[in-house]
Amino acid sequence: MRFLSQHICRSATLAGWGELYGRTGYNYIFSGGADDAWADVEDVTEEDGALRSSDTHLFDKVRGYDIKLLRYLSVKYICDLMVENKKVKFGMNVTSSEKVDKAQRYADFTLLSIPYPGCEFFKEYKDRDYMAEGLIFNWKQDYVDAPLSIPDFLTCSLNIDWSQYQSWDLVQQTQNYLKLLLSIINSDDDSGLLVHCISGWDRTPLFISLLRLSLWADGLIHASLKPAEILYLTVAYDWFLFGHMLVDRLSKGEEIFFFCFNFLKHIISEEFSALKTQRRKSLPARDAGFTVEDICMLRRKDRGSTTSLGSDFSLVMESSPGAAGSFTYETVELVPAGAQTQAAWRKSHSSSPQSVLWNRPQSSEDRLFSHQGLVEAKSSSSSSSNHSDNFFRMGSSPLEVPKPRLAALSERETRLQEPPAASATRPAMSLSGASERSVPATKIEITVSCRNLLDLDTFSKSDPMVVLYTQSRASQEWREFGRTEVIDNTLNPDFVRKFVLDYFFEEKQNLRFDVYNVDSKTNISKPQDFLGQAFLALGEVIGGQGSRVERPLTGVPGKKCGTILLTAEELSNCRDIATMQLCANKLDKKDFFGKSDPFLVFYRSNEDGTFTICHKTEVVKNTLNPVWQPFSIPVRALCNGDYDRTVKIDVYDWDRDGSHDFIGEFTTSYRELSKAQNQFTVYEVLNPRKKCKKKKYVNSGTVTLLSFSVDSEFTFVDYIKGGTQLNFTVAIDFTASNGNPLQPTSLHYMSPYQLSAYAMALKAVGEIIQDYDSDKLFPAYGFGAKLPPEGRISHQFPLNNNDEDPNCAGIEGVLESYFQSLRTVQLYGPTYFAPVINQVARAAAKISDGSQYYVLLIITDGVISDMTQTKEAIVSASSLPMSIIIVGVGPAMFEAMEELDGDDVRVSSRGRYAERDIVQFVPFRDYVDRSGNQVLSMARLAKDVLAEIPEQLLSYMRTRDIQPRPPPPANPSPTPAPEQP
Repeated sequence: MRFLSQHICRSATLAGWGELYGRTGYNYIFSGGADDAWADVEDVTEEDGALRSSDTHLFDKVRGYDIKLLRYLSVKYICDLMVENKKVKFGMNVTSSEKVDKAQRYADFTLLSIPYPGCEFFKEYKDRDYMAEGLIFNWKQDYVDAPLSIPDFLTCSLNIDWSQYQSWDLVQQTQNYLKLLLSIINSDDDSGLLVHCISGWDRTPLFISLLRLSLWADGLIHASLKPAEILYLTVAYDWFLFGHMLVDRLSKGEEIFFFCFNFLKHIISEEFSALKTQRRKSLPARDAGFTVEDICMLRRKDRGSTTSLGSDFSLVMESSPGAAGSFTYETVELVPAGAQTQAAWRKSHSSSPQSVLWNRPQSSEDRLFSHQGLVEAKSSSSSSSNHSDNFFRMGSSPLEVPKPRLAALSERETRLQEPPAASATRPAMSLSGASERSVPATKIEITVSCRNLLDLDTFSKSDPMVVLYTQSRASQEWREFGRTEVIDNTLNPDFVRKFVLDYFFEEKQNLRFDVYNVDSKTNISKPQDFLGQAFLALGEVIGGQGSRVERPLTGVPGKKCGTILLTAEELSNCRDIATMQLCANKLDKKDFFGKSDPFLVFYRSNEDGTFTICHKTEVVKNTLNPVWQPFSIPVRALCNGDYDRTVKIDVYDWDRDGSHDFIGEFTTSYRELSKAQNQFTVYEVLNPRKKCKKKKYVNSGTVTLLSFSVDSEFTFVDYIKGGTQLNFTVAIDFTASNGNPLQPTSLHYMSPYQLSAYAMALKAVGEIIQDYDSDKLFPAYGFGAKLPPEGRISHQFPLNNNDEDPNCAGIEGVLESYFQSLRTVQLYGPTYFAPVINQVARAAAKISDGSQYYVLLIITDGVISDMTQTKEAIVSASSLPMSIIIVGVGPAMFEAMEELDGDDVRVSSRGRYAERDIVQFVPFRDYVDRSGNQVLSMARLAKDVLAEIPEQLLSYMRTRDIQPRPPPPANPSPTPAPEQP
């Protein structure tokens, strides 16, 4: 890559004969099995052949070529990314040639060691759901011995504390290394830069790609390329040409390739821009005293070492089974000069897995001067060995020097977001194509009335209509859900048409009600007179007294718009539980040495034609005539309250490796299933593929519904409607492991631009629960801090500094007290949970009539220090009306928290087991949106941590045989004054 007069070069590390033979093996495999991987090497003298028996002699000769080429390219800076001084590869030591240069032949170069994790580390990145924030490399591993070594004159202007590099997470480390490389090429020194590592497959392409894309975003190189074209170029040239084995890496989960393009969102700011520096520089390119032909006319032996894959100057590998996978592109080849030579070259490379592909029309500004020559020169400590003498290019060069077009700094963010958008995104996978949607807790019917509306008609009253909008959780857009009827000539309408909504306790379901005066009775879709609007959450309606709320209408400046009254009613069929038992007869035999091991999978159809899995039966081993155990399922999960909705049932043969064999399927509905209360129902199991192939195919067996019954039970909404209040308490970790709150690396850092992980977790959970607490007063505590003035360590101090009344007014009040405490207390330790759990448990123990249920949210960053006492507290609290949510923030592993969760093994203490599972633990990093959308991150977190609360409340009420109280009488709204005609 050429930037102004500087060359930015890449290479792999010079290796011993173990590496050479390993490379030769790879070339042999990927060249289709040629007998001699060295056969196409021209001009191999007897002297060169003899060198194969002498590593030392060979290395000396190659180092000479390496240094000669680096000087040709005016390269002065060599950056080594290895974390090892030596690496064992193919049974031999592999190291950088400059590190073992005892003769000081690299003394004229400025050497940098900036160790960066290898591709194996990026499996952890994938395992953390592609979240690089908080992911820190383990520098204490035995093989990690390469030091960080950067000359002081290169670091003085960067304002980076390089002594802390081992504490940086993956984002910080990549950002800081990229800043260093950018500062080198942006300095007044016109010398070039070489970046390299072990084999150059992953770390080197990562930083070369980031440099290329960053400079492109500034308009300093490749200015004429569109986003899709720059994406093509960097994928083809920086990754595949250089040997990146995408298929092999993906099979191991080493997602460094994906990280490269996902990381662009972290370098969109001006601090990574070269524009400011370049506006102070002279922009025209200089040839640095040599021409392109000087590089391209080098003899093969002068083009670097012979230790890399013979990539044959390709831009994309066309059909390599181990490299490019199934990537295909339109092609125009890089070919040698001369017609006969070209024909021979094409013949010899017609089946090569690494043929050159690049088919972009060449614009005038893309052309490199007027030279006909290959504009690539790979240095190294590794360049390609199998290049012929002279080449000319048909198409655009990756090393072009276009007419500089300085992009405005405001364009940088947009440009860096475009290449990833032009590529395919990582697909979301789900079993059997079923969508992974939540099952609604129930269906809620909303009744709407209005009082004292504006009167906009001259000779009569308004003719009102209400339009309901719901807000998308992902995009935050408002979408019309439905409309009431129009009621003529009234300011106090009671609408008959209802809105029926799916209700999810764990989600904040925002609603907007717009009221209009309809002037056109024939076309109500045209613009109407606006009478006002109201915003609220569905949970506010359900949590209101008697599930009824009244809100003022707003939106018409200077006018009192009246009020809107909303009443929530749970649809009765959603409280039903269906219990059924099925058996099968003469199912297809799928196992070679035995019969089938059948099980059933139930799917509920969605409105868009997809299916959502809702139940799986147990596996019955080694039989074609299984009888499954009876099971129960909520009717809402089976059909979402629609008795005629399609229910699909698949029959599978279980396999130990998870590749279950499909036997067949059949469809039914809740209404049809319910007929089995009086008679057996038999379904044919059909395999569509067999049915198409075999004319005599009848079926793959039958399934019989033996029994079906329906019972009703009390629901979460019944208790909320009956007046049960959710009392929300917060406990926040103030231990020193969170870091100094004044530093951006702290988990408590109070950024003016975004919420911390603590604040997001608190806001996400609290904003939903507060709808079910009538007084909106929340106790909030901190633990693990030293309190002023005497420095007493406390594990249960009120955030508002009021021991008598720790309540905060609303979630905003909690946040305000939290921020204030960060300014006054000293973060210390250790991490104790038991005191605050016992505090809430004492309050919950006073309630036994079901009128209140307590939810404790603990947000923490680290390892718990009082595990024994905490288990004892949880076991004791499990018999109380109480649930505990623990949210872990930061990079810790949180193994102990999983033990407290109790999903797999019930928590126990001193031989006593918890009566109920009351703890839900989640690591916050699992819910962080990769695009940086905090609203979406909070919605995801709330959805998971609150999903278990309704069932935990119900389990307590059932074990205590507490029935919901009758709904309290709703406060009557003011009787509207008689309307005058």
